[in-house]
Amino acid sequence: MKKSILKLSTIVILGICSCNNSGSTSNNADSTNTEQNKPSTSNIDMKNINFSGTEPFWNLKFEDNYAIYTSPEELDGVKVFYKKMAGDSNNHTLNDAIIKVSDIEFKIFGVMGNSSVEITIKKEICSNGMSAEDFPFKIILIKDKNVIFEGCGNKI
Repeated sequence: MKKSILKLSTIVILGICSCNNSGSTSNNADSTNTEQNKPSTSNIDMKNINFSGTEPFWNLKFEDNYAIYTSPEELDGVKVFYKKMAGDSNNHTLNDAIIKVSDIEFKIFGVMGNSSVEITIKKEICSNGMSAEDFPFKIILIKDKNVIFEGCGNKI
């Protein structure tokens, strides 16, 4: 019963967030386009979401200046430094690095060790395949343009 109430509350909150953003309008088409491409965390607080995947098991935790990727091979964790775009040589903060693709999709580029990383986060129901629980976020982590890790996220 508690899980059902928690799931329903999460869906309602996500719906309210989506409605608040879709109702805004602008008289200036250029400012609308700029706002759409501007990094935005107003819809999602990534630092308070636990992202993880199975087969192989892995976890990604976002911090202000980097994310920490852990797995059975990397128990101590590997830092993922944020970039504004692939190939960017500067490190950025999480808020500066988030690219809003749509009201439900966000991208973050980064570097993990010597590997480039592209992270896509979507606000959509996700199942990890290991439990009957559904999660409110889906994450796809692409390492070096070909190694793909898929997982789910849940607010902590």
